[in-house]
Amino acid sequence: MLANLWPEAAHLDECVSTLRFASRVRCLETSAVVNESSDPVLALHKAERQVKELRQELAMRDMLGGRGRVAYEDLSEGEQLELQQLVLRYLNGSAQLDELPVDSLKRIKETYKAFKAVAGSWAAAAGHGLVHGGVANT
Repeated sequence: MLANLWPEAAHLDECVSTLRFASRVRCLETSAVVNESSDPVLALHKAERQVKELRQELAMRDMLGGRGRVAYEDLSEGEQLELQQLVLRYLNGSAQLDELPVDSLKRIKETYKAFKAVAGSWAAAAGHGLVHGGVANT
């Protein structure tokens, strides 16, 4: 609050009135609130844009760090099937541990999902008597 006063006797009543008003306003408490709309569609677009920018940043960091191409996107169904086949080859002994993808946390999680899918198919095959010597006949 800013009060302007005029130091002359002719304006004394106005000055006293202004000072009383300023005194009352001084006792007021306010809290500032940002007026933002919470449109879920707008928030979704913003989040998608941030994810895209962060993936670009990661790719740039990997390139500058000499890591080569690291995939941060979701795997397609074909890529998931290839990963399951690689896991199956690893479990059968025809693939080495260093062939399993470990270039990003996402790929590691997808590899665990592939192990789970292979184990599930083995469990289902065992239930139907299709397992021979610990290896499912797939």
